[in-house]
Order: sequence, then structure tokens, then C-alpha cells
Amino acid sequence: MSFIKKLKALFDKVAGWFVGLLAKNDTMVKEAAPVAIDVLNAIKVANNAGGTDALGFVLNMVGLKWGPAVTNTVSAWLGKNIDKVITGVGIAGSAAETQNVSQKIVLICNYLQTLDIDAKGVKISHIAALLAKDLDDSKLSIVEIIGIVTAIYRTA
Repeated sequence: MSFIKKLKALFDKVAGWFVGLLAKNDTMVKEAAPVAIDVLNAIKVANNAGGTDALGFVLNMVGLKWGPAVTNTVSAWLGKNIDKVITGVGIAGSAAETQNVSQKIVLICNYLQTLDIDAKGVKISHIAALLAKDLDDSKLSIVEIIGIVTAIYRTA
């Protein structure tokens, strides 16, 4: 086999691997990360609107864009993971007595508003990445997902 044929075979293998990699992460880039970003944006809007049912507001906004199946998934995720998010942002002590998910969302938003823009961006990206990771069954690391979420957020 000549050198050119070997080089072409190697290139074909690399190209095939790259196409496969993109196909595996397609749902992360096209669905999971954008849904996670929309959820965080809806939470910010809900907090600014000052309503009493932040969870209902968020789910309604997500449902209008993504449909009931995604809304149900996001609702279940928030119910299951809101306490992890509260612990992750560092307000477990102040949220300990709060049982209502809507009230917990408001507490998270209020806390995030106290942070400088860089710290807020880090916390929001991390929360969105956690949601995106659970919405997609990819094998990406949380760091890779944070990168994807951040890139999509900046270009949206």
C-alpha cells in the first residue's frame, strides 16, 4: 500500500470518528443545552416579574417553546434537584425551612442577584450544565457541558 493510500485511509478514519462524535453530541447542542438555558432565563424573568408561583411561570415559559414532554422533564428535575442547586450555590442554611419549590427558586434568584457578574455567570452556567446533563444521555463531562452551555448562551 502506498503512502498516499495509507494517509487517505487514516484521514477517512479520523473523519469518520469526528462525524460520529458530532452525532453523539447533537442532542446536547440542539436540545438539552438550549432547554437548560431557557429554564435559567425563565427563572430570571420569573424573579423579575415578582410573581408568587415561580415554578408555574418557569414551566409555562418552557412549555410554550419546548412542549409538554420537556416541561414534565424539567418539572421533575427541579423537584428532584432543587436542594442540590441550593447547596451548590451556598444558601442551604437560609433555605432549610422552605419546602416549596417556587419559594426555593426565588431564594436562588435573590442570592444570584447579590453576586458580581462573573460569579453569577459561573453559578448560572453550572446550574444549566447540571440540567443539560440530565436532559441528555451523553457521556460528556460536566466541564465539557459547561463549555457547550456557555458557548450557546453567548451566541443566543
